Amino acid sequence: MNYFCPEARSPVYSHVSTTLTGLSTVRAFDAQNVFEHQFYRYLNDNTSTFFMFVCASRGFGILMDWICITYTASVVTFIMLYPDGISHIHLILILSSSLNLFIIVSL
Repeated sequence: MNYFCPEARSPVYSHVSTTLTGLSTVRAFDAQNVFEHQFYRYLNDNTSTFFMFVCASRGFGILMDWICITYTASVVTFIMLYPDGISHIHLILILSSSLNLFIIVSL
């Protein structure tokens, strides 16, 4: 998703550079409004691409959090239902590995 941001930003930079290079020509032909509207169009495309990236990142983060919560809850439920079937060392190992999943996903 991060690939889209520089690609969408490129027309904005190129348009500003082109406009500043030909500023005297733009003013001579009274085309300021055309260039201004074109700049807003490029800026809108850039902003919408960035917003899509942020929304997708946050959505994926929330999905991963819920997967971790579900997994940890199922591990705790299993441990509570069968307390005598698993040794204490294995219980600690299972709980620590399921909680380490939160740390790995959070990074």
